[in-house]
Amino acid sequence: MSTTTRNSIRFTIICIIFFVPLLSAAIDVNATCQTILADSPCALVLPYSTFYLNSSKTQEENKADAETIIELKSFLQDCANPIIKLICLTLYPPCTEITNTTPHISLPSNPCKSVCENVNGQCGSLIRQADPTFTCDQIDSLGYPAYPDNSTQYDLAAYGGGTETIQCNAGIGVKDYPENTGSCTYPLVYVEPDKRDKLSYYFVSEGCAIPCPFKVFPEKDLEGFRTARIITYLFSFTTSVYLLAVYAILPNKWTFRTETIASFASGCIMISIAYYMEFSAAKGTWDNFVCTDDPGRFANQSDPHCGFNAFFFHFGLLTSCIWWLNICYDFYLTIRIQRNVYYRYIRVVSWGIPILCTIAPFAGKIFGASIGASGCWMQRGNDSAWVYLCFYIPMLTFVILGCYFLIFSVKRVIETYHLVPNRKIIIFNIRMIVFMIWVVFAISFGCFCNFYFDAKSDEFKASIERYFQCVLSGGGTTCEANAPFATFRLLNIISTSTVGFAGFIGLGVDDAPKLFAESTKIVFIAHIIKSTSLYNYMVLRLSKRSGKNTETTNTGLSTTSDYSYTSSNSKKDKRKTLQASTISLMASTNNNNNNSNSTIEMDTLNTNQYHQDLITISTPTTPIVDGVNQPKEIQKISQVNETVIGETPTVQNTIQEIQNQDTQIFKEKEQNINNPPTIVFENDHDSNNNNEVQQSIKGDDEQ
Repeated sequence: MSTTTRNSIRFTIICIIFFVPLLSAAIDVNATCQTILADSPCALVLPYSTFYLNSSKTQEENKADAETIIELKSFLQDCANPIIKLICLTLYPPCTEITNTTPHISLPSNPCKSVCENVNGQCGSLIRQADPTFTCDQIDSLGYPAYPDNSTQYDLAAYGGGTETIQCNAGIGVKDYPENTGSCTYPLVYVEPDKRDKLSYYFVSEGCAIPCPFKVFPEKDLEGFRTARIITYLFSFTTSVYLLAVYAILPNKWTFRTETIASFASGCIMISIAYYMEFSAAKGTWDNFVCTDDPGRFANQSDPHCGFNAFFFHFGLLTSCIWWLNICYDFYLTIRIQRNVYYRYIRVVSWGIPILCTIAPFAGKIFGASIGASGCWMQRGNDSAWVYLCFYIPMLTFVILGCYFLIFSVKRVIETYHLVPNRKIIIFNIRMIVFMIWVVFAISFGCFCNFYFDAKSDEFKASIERYFQCVLSGGGTTCEANAPFATFRLLNIISTSTVGFAGFIGLGVDDAPKLFAESTKIVFIAHIIKSTSLYNYMVLRLSKRSGKNTETTNTGLSTTSDYSYTSSNSKKDKRKTLQASTISLMASTNNNNNNSNSTIEMDTLNTNQYHQDLITISTPTTPIVDGVNQPKEIQKISQVNETVIGETPTVQNTIQEIQNQDTQIFKEKEQNINNPPTIVFENDHDSNNNNEVQQSIKGDDEQ
């Protein structure tokens, strides 16, 4: 039997398979909407990725049928592309899921009659040789047109639904199957000689390249990768946005600590964006992102989607790691109680290294996609100087310095806990240490995985060779090309994608309440909310329900009398706090002054409660000294306090006697209250504090 006759018989069988049973199926309650296998020939021509699969077929069977028609392409000649389009639209119809029925039902969008007539007009004679009964007016077993004019109406009343109208598939966007001017056995793709010098092709033989996409992991492993990425990157992105908002937007003052944390969060967000670019650009799959419109050519940095993906991932990775190192350094200085005197230089270096290490590889044109990758990165392998200069050396340097800060911090935290076993402090320190260890592991494991993949590259290449040998020998769907590092790939995904969440654990808990409370932005937003009529209405309703007496403020807000009492008390507390701060400042300033002294005693309430609210303010010539150095007046008052604490019956007489003796002293000291003594500080900063304290005390006294 000649080859032509054999191909004619095969084409007849294909026509019978495609054009009779597939288009005459009843409503299938077990049908599903699935994603087209990336290595199916129809994935190269169809513009969508989700299709209708009835319960009597499998993905592998659809793929095998598509491969069969591709193998007959040379036999079909000019009719190849029209027939391939019609068969792919028939094998992989778009899917619509109906959710208002019980159970949910998936319905197909069959090819429009215009598509069938177009194919029939070009290749009708060839099709009718295989299937004389073929016509575009076929009716399926339910009475629905196999090739509807515009739409198909499905009666779903038996399943609790109504009549659903599904538009037919006009085949818009369906591409021609790639032309090969040479001879390459499927699935290999022939590459024109003038395109072979590009770095984005992976050739198996002369002119025959590996198709893109090309699966090197089983579907089960790919699903594991996708699930892990969705979960971990979602947590990382959310927590990183939270850190950026808390430390970049809320603070009233920009400090080294807020800048380091905000910059770290920015790097983590960029890594997450790189992942979501892969997901969105591939329309729900990860396989097609690394491919281009040229068959067999993997994407590189000249393709916009690949270039942006490589930039966000590489720059974000370097940025998050170097600012993590700054966080470790800041924690190290805090443990040592030291100031960061190199802040300006650190900022320049921390932004300069990621920028330089990202621009240089772009200039070298080494960013791109590779076999088995889900995104774009350096594609020349671990033996390239670019990878060492722009990735391994910086990252391993960060790890070494970070480990030094980590070891010293752990040691000092343990020593401090033995001296001061404060539970809150130790919990904060433990979270910081866990965060530091987490990132050290992520960086170290990522570098280790790259070295491991490089060591297994020969084994990986051998697996691909065995796969194509199996294909060329007629193995068909039984041939598989499995990468030997699926487990390490999964662990690498998890460790890299959870860095942002680790930052939230170490940095996003302790400072957030304080920053929210002190932020002027929050106060401004709260003021706007309080000025709304809805807020006033809610406050009024709540106050009526509580049954408390309310008073109306000038702004119309309803507040309780308890609030006014609290505000009054808070002013007194503020005054006492300012006075106590003055005492602390003067005590530290004049601790070594041994000159003669005088003491000003202030009665904050009344003379009958003098012993309860005594506050002492020392002048620059009056050091506060316990014991015998105190003036007689203070010694007497101390005796009075001791007497009050005891149970002597002459307490009131003793108080009255001392008060009569010191009447003149109190008058003099009232004058000093109105004109507080000038406190001389050692530097300008303390002098500014002095002016603020004196003004605050005087203002409170006037009130």
